[in-house]
Amino acid sequence: MKFTYFNATLIGFVLSACCLMPKAYAGIIKSTTNTNVTQRYCPSVTADFNAYKANWGQVIIDYYGSFLPGAPTTIAEISPEAACIFNTQWEAFFDGANPGTVVSLQDIQNNINRSYIENAVGDIWLEAVLDNTQLALPEAHFVVTSEVSERNSANLFSAQSYLWQGDTTTLEFSAFFDFSMSVGAWGTGQDSLYGLHIGASKDLTLSASNLFPDSWGQELASATYQSTSDSLIINEDVNYRNLTVTFEVNKGDKFQLWGLSQAFALNGGWIDSANTMKTQLSVEGLNLADSNAVFASSLSVDVPAPSTLTILTIAMFGLVLRRTKKHF
Repeated sequence: MKFTYFNATLIGFVLSACCLMPKAYAGIIKSTTNTNVTQRYCPSVTADFNAYKANWGQVIIDYYGSFLPGAPTTIAEISPEAACIFNTQWEAFFDGANPGTVVSLQDIQNNINRSYIENAVGDIWLEAVLDNTQLALPEAHFVVTSEVSERNSANLFSAQSYLWQGDTTTLEFSAFFDFSMSVGAWGTGQDSLYGLHIGASKDLTLSASNLFPDSWGQELASATYQSTSDSLIINEDVNYRNLTVTFEVNKGDKFQLWGLSQAFALNGGWIDSANTMKTQLSVEGLNLADSNAVFASSLSVDVPAPSTLTILTIAMFGLVLRRTKKHF
């Protein structure tokens, strides 16, 4: 009888250990973080911009206009930023080219706690901090600065996949972010830009090698922020902004939350978002605590692999059971 009682107690302890993982955590199937920093140096563009356009303007329009900032359709519409990208990325494909230089670093990670990337000089860096116990994308922290004749950037795309097993519900996905930036000008464009695009999709297909998804799938909702259209930015003070989207989920729906954060610094400009960019998933109309209660019963995935604590507990149970048998 003692052995039976002891055996049952240990089994109960093992089962309890298996369930220590927070319920809301189980709703996250996978987290992916793609980070990229790029430094471009294009002195030939800024040395004599009009001469550069006279030489390369028609090539830019004929082959690359739709891929460049501003999507120029005439030579007059080509900005120094667009010309710099052509100079560093495509000019080398043509005879007699004297292209600028570009250095791009990329890091694609799955289910990690922290991803950090910076250029060799250290004036461009980006950090993504993931907490898989939270229903949110990784926090984003970045700083991008540039010298004369440079066009630099930091880019972060992150996504998380969920399976919804509850009743039909409207969910709310929000982003809260702050940044400061220079407000000078390079040619006809600003010398710093910040953009954030968030949303929810079905059948989003993540790329194994590129920053952007192979397929954006069926978009359920999205929202975009662009500093270039923000009339409240008038100086270099810190700006506090937020975005929110809502979308409906039904029992059995698999969906992805995603966010694309991009910062650009041009020709001596800078942008600083070292503080943070945070996101949060909740149920529309409910506070965070009540939302988490809904998620605990409505988000589910296949049974995850045993945690380290569970494995150790089972091992301890086996040792104790073996020792107990020797006494009998």
